[in-house]
Amino acid sequence: MVAGAALVLGVLQPAGAAPQQHGRQHGELPLTQYVNPFIGTAVSSTSGYAGNVNPGAQVPFGMVDFGPDTPRTNFNGSGGYLTGADATDGRINFFSLTHLNGPGCPGQGVVGMMPASTPQAVASDTGVPTGVGFQTANESASPGYYSVRLDNKVGVQLTATTRTGMAQFTYPGKDSGYFPWTPGSTPTATWPAPPARCRPTTRR
Repeated sequence: MVAGAALVLGVLQPAGAAPQQHGRQHGELPLTQYVNPFIGTAVSSTSGYAGNVNPGAQVPFGMVDFGPDTPRTNFNGSGGYLTGADATDGRINFFSLTHLNGPGCPGQGVVGMMPASTPQAVASDTGVPTGVGFQTANESASPGYYSVRLDNKVGVQLTATTRTGMAQFTYPGKDSGYFPWTPGSTPTATWPAPPARCRPTTRR
């Protein structure tokens, strides 16, 4: 007695014929196009809190998170980056290689750097970051990449690999490039570093 039966249908193909493809092939659709690194970076207009994440360049399980550090209030913006709910501009204190995303406690700022068009330090003698303004319309981010054009006309492009971060700074003129930096996690006078003058290079 047969308790159950299954019907299997198949399509016979000539020997050597290529199998038919249905839908998109694996890997054809780049899912990273749907990622928005700015989600969670702004203060909520209802709760007054942010997601404490950083839009900087990073890769999964990477050692660096190369991105901007902006002013924060208490633990709001503890990921190193914070903007208003509908802000059109902001201020970047410096760029650094390490950030924590989401834990609600500060842990960023190692190797702080700020490209400048005039001689200046990353922070004042009292430890207050010098900072440079920017417009959110001149800022963009995607997985593994961050860029912004600062109000001092310097263009910043950041990317990352598993163990390193790479940056490209584009200055408005050949005689207006300076690169102040500090190795400490907090850019204060304890870690003074004179602004290095950037020499233009000629490509042949």
